[in-house]
Amino acid sequence: MLGQRSEMMFPKEVTKTGNMAILPDLDTLHPLPWAGNGKFTVAEFYCETAWLPSLKYQEACPRYIAKRQWQRLQVMGYDSFSGFEMEFMLKNRQTKAPLFDGLDFCMNRTFRRVEPFLFELDSQLFESGVEIGELLIEHCPGMIECVMKPQWGIKCPDSTFGFVQGVFEMAEQHDLLVTFVSKSKMTEASIGSHFNLSLWNNEAKVNVFHDATQADCLSDTARYWIGGLMKHAGALTALCSPTVNCYRRLFQTRTPGKCFWGIDNRYAKFRVKNYNMKNTYIENRIPSGKCNPYLGYAATLAAGIDGIVNKIKCPPPNDPTAPDLPSSLAAALDALKQDDVMVSALSKQFVDWFIQLKMDTEIKPLQEAAPNDDEKRLQLEVELYA
Repeated sequence: MLGQRSEMMFPKEVTKTGNMAILPDLDTLHPLPWAGNGKFTVAEFYCETAWLPSLKYQEACPRYIAKRQWQRLQVMGYDSFSGFEMEFMLKNRQTKAPLFDGLDFCMNRTFRRVEPFLFELDSQLFESGVEIGELLIEHCPGMIECVMKPQWGIKCPDSTFGFVQGVFEMAEQHDLLVTFVSKSKMTEASIGSHFNLSLWNNEAKVNVFHDATQADCLSDTARYWIGGLMKHAGALTALCSPTVNCYRRLFQTRTPGKCFWGIDNRYAKFRVKNYNMKNTYIENRIPSGKCNPYLGYAATLAAGIDGIVNKIKCPPPNDPTAPDLPSSLAAALDALKQDDVMVSALSKQFVDWFIQLKMDTEIKPLQEAAPNDDEKRLQLEVELYA
């Protein structure tokens, strides 16, 4: 396994001589129109890892984990319709300064200063099969928000992964620097990637989160799903905010801290939107900009499925006595390790590998490098996660 900077980590199942292979999903072949320097045609597949010589998929592979949770939903007669809201910061590659100053939220004048890059990003990604719903200037110097067009099933994390890689590659072509790091400076706004999901009946194509007969238009299925999310909040935090730096984002204004849900409440960890049958969905606001979309998707599905299967009671909304989320990556990893349901759903192999990787390549090195100097540690975090 590889850390943030390709640090090598060998779980006991992995031999140093190599007993793993990468298998492409042949149904995912897509072009990369920005690659090839205008001279060559370049395409890629989304892939999964497998063991050699059996070619059996690894239980710890993020895409395989996401597919497995999606398949569980399908067996239950449901499908997910979901999308991420991706935030990132554009900077000058030489000076590392934000590409624009000021808090110019949704300002067309500021957008026009970066529109050559953003319009090319949109059009090139569309040719690659990645669809963007909205692009806008966020309330922070240099920050862009990209709302991904919702997709069915595994196509949601696939397209989000493709988006992130495409942004990095095209930014380099424009001599720009892109970062998804949650907090580069404590005085700056934080970077998140909220995850929106609705659940639909496979045959009737009806949104099963919506019930027009209820005062709040939420079905029992929606309440069970929320109950599952709330029950497994600690484990979700480890997977949706998977770096040390992510926890500088939490417990800030309009970011998750207390573990509660609410209808159209931007301060809630799970924000429910109940506009109509088509637009009733649940926004998981825990994911940071560094959230792996496959793991964020898979963990949200695993928690929600447990809520439906076991009819977990949904607590009242906007609970002022709600407990806190884990306040550090180490605490979140401990919550994940102790959550038997999530460990079973995601696989013990994955959880063991994930915790070992985070401890050995992130938590321990950062603690040892700057044990009593938070400013220096922040600088090291930015360098590690950039």
